Amino acid sequence: SQRGEALEGKREPTCEPVISVCVDESFPERCVKIGANLREPLKTEIIASLKKNLNTFAW
Repeated sequence: SQRGEALEGKREPTCEPVISVCVDESFPERCVKIGANLREPLKTEIIASLKKNLNTFAW
């Protein structure tokens, strides 16, 4: 069947290591996960951007 063929082509998602980052110290439950293997300065830039755009997220 077409559905069976479509499912065969799908791959299982890979699990990369992540770290939890608290983006709002006033609300410690507001954390996001980012790749643990990100290199600097990218990791710092992503965290800064997440904190700067905190109001963009629906909690």
